[in-house]
Parts: sequence; structure tokens; C-alpha cells
Amino acid sequence: MLLRLIRATAVAAVAFVTLAPPANAQVSIFQAFLIGANEVPPNSSGAFGISVFVYNFNSNSFEISTGFAGLSAPPVAGHIHRGEAGTNGPVIFNFSSFLPDGSSGSTIPTNGTLSASDEIELYAGNLYVNLHTPLYPAGEIRGQLIFAGGGMPGPGTVVPEPSTLLLLSGGLAGLGVIARRKRRSGLV
Repeated sequence: MLLRLIRATAVAAVAFVTLAPPANAQVSIFQAFLIGANEVPPNSSGAFGISVFVYNFNSNSFEISTGFAGLSAPPVAGHIHRGEAGTNGPVIFNFSSFLPDGSSGSTIPTNGTLSASDEIELYAGNLYVNLHTPLYPAGEIRGQLIFAGGGMPGPGTVVPEPSTLLLLSGGLAGLGVIARRKRRSGLV
């Protein structure tokens, strides 16, 4: 399982590098750490994940990539929802067709756009990512999209490309370390 997770995250990293925004794009970077305790209501799933969300605030476009491990089954749905922590909300973006067929893996980096009202909710911390499985149809793991770096809307804000790659690789490396620790301790 760990080898598949590492392979899947490497594929996601290569795809993310290939599809990353140009160095002069005016972007903000968000991340979400997905666990069962963040679901509403919370659940006892031992699964975990990370989403990296790169938002170009000039074009209202974004790219999201999600890596996960330890789900009870392959995910049947993946969404971005509007809602603050502790509340459920409506789906604003569906990335279900980009999910891998496995209980661990990474999504294909996916692109979309946000409405003006959803952009406000994004910067307020009121958007979240979750993955649904047959055992947890309301969502097995969830995480709020939290500002992690880059620019804020305004003229002349430029984010250099290396910081995007550093954030992605750091998150994916952390995911791999957690998976390895769980495996060594016999939790998986």
C-alpha cells in the first residue's frame, strides 16, 4: 500500500508541476488536511489526506490536487463545499471523475472556477474538501481550505513558482511519512 501511495503521489507531483500556473500568475495557495474528525458529524475513520488548491484571483480559476490514504474503500465522490468548520454546506465543485480507483492515491490535478461569492468564502476559510465512500456516504474525510501562502488579491502580487512546488512536495512528503508511521505501528 505504501509503495502505491508513493507512486500515486509522485505521479500527482509530476502532473502538478506540468500543470502549475506560470511564475507571473497572481495566485494564492490554500491547503486542507482531511481527517474523519473534521466531518459533520465526526467519524472514527483512520484515513487522512491533503489537498493543495492554487487560486488565480485575476481569472477566478483554480487547480486542486488531493492525495489520501487509508480510506475504508475507494472514494465514490470528491467535492469542494461551501461551509465553515463544523457545518455542512452545498457542493460548489465536483471532482469525482478525477478520483483514482483505490483506498489510497491521488487525484488528477483538476481545474475549475469560483464565483465572486465563493471567492469571498475561500478567503474567509469557509470552503472545504471532502471524500465520500460507501461506508461513509456523507463523507469519510474532510478538511477546510486554509490560506497557506502566495498573494492576496491586489495589484502587482506575484508568487514565484518554486514556492508552489515546495508547498506541494512538503505536503506530499508529510502524507508519505504519516502513512509509513501508521504502517510501522500496525494501524493500517
